[in-house]
Amino acid sequence: MERAIAELEGVKFGLAFSSGMAAIFTVMLSIGPCKVVAEEDMYGGTYRLLTKLLPRLGFHVVTADLTNPSEKLFRGAGVVFFETPTNPQLKAIDISAISEMAHEEGALVVVDNTFATPLLQRPVKHGADVVVHSSTKLINGHSDVIGGLVALNDEELAFRMASIRSIAGCSMSPIDSWLTLRGLRTLHLRVQRQCENAAMIAEALDSNSRLESVIYPSLPSYPYATTALKQMSGMGCIVTVRVKGGVDKALSFLKNLKLFTVAVSLGGVESLACHPASTTHKSMPKEYRERIGLTDDMVRLSVGAENPMDLINDLEEALASI
Repeated sequence: MERAIAELEGVKFGLAFSSGMAAIFTVMLSIGPCKVVAEEDMYGGTYRLLTKLLPRLGFHVVTADLTNPSEKLFRGAGVVFFETPTNPQLKAIDISAISEMAHEEGALVVVDNTFATPLLQRPVKHGADVVVHSSTKLINGHSDVIGGLVALNDEELAFRMASIRSIAGCSMSPIDSWLTLRGLRTLHLRVQRQCENAAMIAEALDSNSRLESVIYPSLPSYPYATTALKQMSGMGCIVTVRVKGGVDKALSFLKNLKLFTVAVSLGGVESLACHPASTTHKSMPKEYRERIGLTDDMVRLSVGAENPMDLINDLEEALASI
């Protein structure tokens, strides 16, 4: 498993963990207490780790919008961490631009590549130092394994991560490694179909009168297209929508779905839908969510590999009934 993720990301070393959060935590511990600059739009579990736990261990964490950062933001930083595309607002963060600024300050760049996978994006190629994955998601692809992966070129840093992993007991189990390798064999087929489906769904929903907005990188309204096209070979399987009428209408929309299962994971061959504000991102204070644009009317769709017209009909019928 570790050799596979290293080869896919185009690096020398790979490490497998019991979860994506275990992977991120181990990366941070291996670098040590320092200033961490993180993109403000991120998975709720990562937010909780960065803002609740790491400060107790001597880290100083700063969150900011990294789509247009100033160089002074990175002064004194030891780590710059971000997802791209981000969860759930799908912001594309310019890996090469951030890496250049971070490296000038001596900071390591850690990129969460879960939404893109190595099939659509290789962060190290664009200047990142460390890549992390929640392999629970697209890399495994079958919603039956929890795991995390790290890929990097720095041998000394990889050794420190492996040591911490051994001490903490957060290695990926052999059976989970085997199952994830099984999933990798169809990664190219699954991701291609899921990206195609997601693009069709985004286009179909873009003019729906029941929606406030639709976020997907291939849409004309997407504000980060230049960055996405520069570093990604495909736009991913996540479509995020805002439902007109607020949180009640958003939850009603979810309740009326038939083919989309309401669940908090993503990236599997089956389509899922979730309400981030009350599930995956519940740990974020409401004021923080509102400030960064993660509104209560937002629904995240993880598009699977089913017939796209069936999925579109399901979404449109659910919207029509609210």
